[in-house]
This record gives sequence, C-alpha cells and structure tokens, in this order.
Amino acid sequence: MEAGTHFALIDRYSGFLAWVGDASSPEIACAIGHAEANPGHIPKGFERVPSSSVDAGFDVYVVPAGVFDDAEHDDAKAIAAVRGSVFLGMYQSVAPADLADAD
Repeated sequence: MEAGTHFALIDRYSGFLAWVGDASSPEIACAIGHAEANPGHIPKGFERVPSSSVDAGFDVYVVPAGVFDDAEHDDAKAIAAVRGSVFLGMYQSVAPADLADAD
C-alpha cells in the first residue's frame, strides 16, 4: 500500500459505511474508523481474518479519493459502489481493551 491510500470501511455488523479516508495500511484505516465510531474503546490493533463468518469488524476496500467522502453511513447506492471497489479483506480487532479495563 502507498502512504495515503484511500480506504472505505463497511461495518460487518451493520452493513453500513463506517469510515472513508486516507491511511498507510488497512490496519491503520480500521484503527482510525474504529476510534471515530467508538470513543474510549481502544483495540490493540487489527488483523486480516480469512473467514466470512466474522460478524464484527470491517470489510476493507480501496476506493478513489473524494468519491465516497461525503456519503451517509446508510446510503445504499454508496455502499453498493464501495462493494464494487477493490476488496482487501475482512479485518477485526485484536484483543480489544476498554479504557475502563486499563486501570
């Protein structure tokens, strides 16, 4: 991946567009998207998983810059278009830890 690759994340649980933006890797994109959606919840990282049975985490796509940046999370046309982009895989958090558990 090039630095500044443009990613789109689709939440595997909701099926909604979770985050769109630039990152240096799919793992970093997932961390950014997760942090924005879940303040106070800090996973130790993200890893690619081979199973389609995973229902939490993100489907990660490479998308053109600017195309989906302003799409609503539940925009069915945008979600379908993202799903038609380059699919990189399914990613889930590694050993999630809540801030409350860090005491």
